Amino acid sequence: MGTIRLGALQVDPSRNIIANNAASWSIEPRIMDLLVLLAAHPGEVMSRDTLIEQVWKVEYGADESLTRAISQLRKTFREAGETAEIIETIPKRGYRLTVTPEPGSSPHSFPEAANEPGYSPLPATPPLASTEFVSESAPLAAHTGKRPARGRLFAIAGAAAAVILAAGVWAMVTLTEQRPVAPLGPVALAVLPFDNLSTSPDDQILARGIAREMRNSLSRMSGLRVLSDTSAFSVADRQLSPQEIGKALSATLLLDGEFERKSDTVELTAELVDAASGLNIWTGSEQGPADDLQRVKQLLLARIVEKVIPYTTDAAGPPEDRRGNAQAHMLVLKANQLFWEAQGGAFNGEQPLKLGDQAWDLVEQALAIDPELPDALVNKAWIMSKSGTTALATTPEPNLTRQMAAGELYRRALAIDPNNVLALTYVAETRRRFEWSWREAEPLFERAIKADPNSLDARSSYSFLLSTVGDCVKSLENSTIARVVDADSPMSMTAVARSLRCLGRHEEADSLLMDALAKQPENVFRIRELYIGLLQRREGRKLKEAALHIDKTLFHGSPPVVVAPVLTRMQMAADMLEGSRRDEFLTLVNADLSRLLEPDAPPRIDGRLTVDVLWTLAIELAMVGDRDAAVRALEGSIAGGSLYIPENMPYGEFEFTPEVRASQQYQRIWTRDPRLVELTRMRKENLEKGRMAGRWPDGSVTKPPL
Repeated sequence: MGTIRLGALQVDPSRNIIANNAASWSIEPRIMDLLVLLAAHPGEVMSRDTLIEQVWKVEYGADESLTRAISQLRKTFREAGETAEIIETIPKRGYRLTVTPEPGSSPHSFPEAANEPGYSPLPATPPLASTEFVSESAPLAAHTGKRPARGRLFAIAGAAAAVILAAGVWAMVTLTEQRPVAPLGPVALAVLPFDNLSTSPDDQILARGIAREMRNSLSRMSGLRVLSDTSAFSVADRQLSPQEIGKALSATLLLDGEFERKSDTVELTAELVDAASGLNIWTGSEQGPADDLQRVKQLLLARIVEKVIPYTTDAAGPPEDRRGNAQAHMLVLKANQLFWEAQGGAFNGEQPLKLGDQAWDLVEQALAIDPELPDALVNKAWIMSKSGTTALATTPEPNLTRQMAAGELYRRALAIDPNNVLALTYVAETRRRFEWSWREAEPLFERAIKADPNSLDARSSYSFLLSTVGDCVKSLENSTIARVVDADSPMSMTAVARSLRCLGRHEEADSLLMDALAKQPENVFRIRELYIGLLQRREGRKLKEAALHIDKTLFHGSPPVVVAPVLTRMQMAADMLEGSRRDEFLTLVNADLSRLLEPDAPPRIDGRLTVDVLWTLAIELAMVGDRDAAVRALEGSIAGGSLYIPENMPYGEFEFTPEVRASQQYQRIWTRDPRLVELTRMRKENLEKGRMAGRWPDGSVTKPPL
């Protein structure tokens, strides 16, 4: 067959090239054979058996090879700019070519197809020890001057695998003489966002939600480190190669996938890739009725688990399937994805309430279908606790009242499903943060971590509990694991920084935050965390240098609107510590205090709980010398349920100023509530055991050995 035209694309079967007007892509011969066969029967539905028989001529493994070949052809078409669906899936029947081939132009007019700089068809280092049936190659990205889109990353992986095939379609590739063995440390798996091949924009949210849920399920396998979806999604969206993604995430394995809806049928495809070499390890797919998406996902998940188990030391099977109503489950998946996106904006000082409104509506729809769906209850409680909708953000309500209402929803979810990791985590978090039942919270956190050792939420929140009670050594252990799971998460970063400060390792905490800001300078949450640490240590010069560095170096003198006021405040506080602008700073902070102590004060300010902001104001007022106002701010913060910064609590290294500590009103704060008396006792015991850095009543400071 000579060159042909499919829509706007040129195909040259003799050279295995697909091209548009600007670039060309080389694909593996067998995949070109598949395309030629479909082109010879335009509009005709060809069964999977027919395609396998005529193209692969083998039985074992060819079914998965066909699935993967169709997927890679579609990815190549999309990358080449073809928006029309050239290959259509006919559920339960096969595939058909939707365009009529036409004679093409001369192959000499095609743009040259060449490997991109930095890519090699052979891996520089061997992949994970394995003995696998490797499927036939996918198309190799060959256009120049542009990185392949993330949806085509694993085309490159497949091409690398194909080079090592000596002959035939399937070959036994012996990379070592033994079955896969786990490395000395846990294998790190990154689950990337699934591509949406459907036409509905809503399915884009659903596809990413499915990937997120897949990640959460795989995270419960012991012996496997499953990295945070937040980091994995962010890196994957940067359109990097598999090796670059693996390096950026410190991942060993990558799991990518696709979601496609056809009328009343859905299909899920997954690819497992060795991140070091870019070799494709396995590809599989499942399809079924759209109203039973959860079953389709569970079947594919079970196959993924089977492929991952050989790389772990102590892996269990797939988690128990708790489907509930399929429609309600789908609504919750979308809601969860939307609110994750909203929370990403909140850490940058934004309040993306429209996303929260949409997520809330979806959760309410799910609960109308199934009032006892645990994940729907957990998501509703999560949105409520963050005041994440327009109505919640603008309705004055005591913070504790709202948090207790959210806590009841978490408890309902836990009663329905005692093994729900998020329900366990957030019941424990409610006990820690708002009920101050530290001893009751600890076993709940430990149970959640046992069920899911890679839970970012459980590890980080447990670290905050341990810092609060003064076991900062154990706090650092858990926060470090949380940071391995997600190095870029504001939650894990804050947990590590506070653990380090709790141990008296302040320069390490400062460096950690500054390094993180170099990558994400717009993260207001981290800027404030750096500010608090330097302010309470009276590091005026360093505070001024940090503000100047963020302003001039990271933002080139033009910081965003949400960042500029924080930098101005840091500069003013630095001047105050060095002896100038005291009155100006005091006026600013007292104005904020008066506003936040009003009965109609909003529950959140710039993405933070108002009660936590009050704690920050207490530190500022103590530093500027207004003892009474500092105590008033602290009292308002604690009355709202906040115990924000452990170093400022009794026996902490920076327990406010001597003037504040001498205040009888301050002393009553820590002695009139039995729970705070118990907290003070626990912190003293941990200071005596060398588990935290702290200040004794005589003013002496002790720190644990490194």
